Amino acid sequence: MSDPWAGPADAPALKRWGMLPLVFAAAGAAGGVADALASEAIIGRYGGDAESCAWIGGGIGLGIGAALSLSRRWWIGVPLAPFLGAAGYAMMAIVCNALHGERWFPRTKDLLEDGFLSELAAVAAPVLVLGHLVWLRWTRLRGSLPLSIAFYSWLGAVSGSVFWWDFGKGPVSREFAMGLLNGAIYGLFQLAAMRVARAMASGPGPAEEARTPS
Repeated sequence: MSDPWAGPADAPALKRWGMLPLVFAAAGAAGGVADALASEAIIGRYGGDAESCAWIGGGIGLGIGAALSLSRRWWIGVPLAPFLGAAGYAMMAIVCNALHGERWFPRTKDLLEDGFLSELAAVAAPVLVLGHLVWLRWTRLRGSLPLSIAFYSWLGAVSGSVFWWDFGKGPVSREFAMGLLNGAIYGLFQLAAMRVARAMASGPGPAEEARTPS
């Protein structure tokens, strides 16, 4: 089976895939901040502030990067993504609480009732992981920036639609519409992360290195 991280035949395989969690966590945090700023500019603050959104977006991004780095096969990465997305979100929540001098580990009851974990992190992560793998496989999409922008905007909006549907109490609300825009913005930051990951590709993969005489 060909490696989906590899691009065209003349392109090098991604070598530093172990860095993906950090790349996607950074992109997710930046996307969260952009979401918060866009929401406040358009309809006023109706959710968390920029810092809270950065922790949430960064946690989801961490899980996405972890899923992609653990396996580059969709039938492994996608099923793992809900758990890794939720784990990444919970990990960032712990770090945030620790930095603010609050209770480090949230109570189990709080986690079970946390919509950001169950309806956003656990839902968005597999959608975005699958989208990343589609992008890597579809040469025409990957080679066209306008197509990539349209694809990731749509992907991001879809990934957060379950959460925003519940938050806005249905599709006919400004919160739901703003949530779709937030998702589209987050999706564009995911595209940026993927382009960074592709740019990190350099030199032969580990198997080729092992066969290269010193």
